[in-house]
Amino acid sequence: MYFDREKYKEFARRQISGRRKNAALAILIVVVITLAISIPERRLNTSFNEILRTARSSEGFLDYLSENKDTISLTFIFSFITTLINFITRIALTSFFLAYSRSPEPVSLKVFFEGFNKWGRGILAGLWQTLWCFLWMLGLLFIYILLLIPCIFIPSSFSTSVVSILSNLIIILICILLVIKALEYSQLFYLVAEFPELGIRKALRISILITKGHRADIFATILTFLGYY
Repeated sequence: MYFDREKYKEFARRQISGRRKNAALAILIVVVITLAISIPERRLNTSFNEILRTARSSEGFLDYLSENKDTISLTFIFSFITTLINFITRIALTSFFLAYSRSPEPVSLKVFFEGFNKWGRGILAGLWQTLWCFLWMLGLLFIYILLLIPCIFIPSSFSTSVVSILSNLIIILICILLVIKALEYSQLFYLVAEFPELGIRKALRISILITKGHRADIFATILTFLGYY
């Protein structure tokens, strides 16, 4: 099927026309929630540079973890809670904007707040999506290490430059593959929000199927919004 990017964007403009107020309010609410829940994490968060300055050896790193275990634990807990809340607000917003696509009638903010009733499915969808992205990242990291093993046998006079070039090429390839997987999973929340009876695992498989052959189109569409962002 032909992917007419301009047609879809024009349809979206018509659908939002005259109904921007509640859409803007819903997004503002999500922004406020996101900022509010990120405050404790930001106050506890320790930058990677600080860790490097403090722990310059494996023993120093372990000492640092031991001395700051309470702060690190709290940071992890708040980060996890923040992630879960982001999944919930995402499913609420997705449900809200799906209502915009169904009818030209005004969409009440009540629809947005009703989307929070799907919090359980939002969390499950987010965790399932994150798990698969994490597994892909681990798999690609393992491949990265395997591909670098032959560099051990390269003469030292060439090893630094060869390893550097090879590492950069592999990292670029890994990033491309991760972007492809993210695009494959991009429709998960829409499917979960639209079809209450659809299982999370099946929804992810459907997302992969319906984005097949359109990943480049979706990516190009996202790029066209860079100016808006």
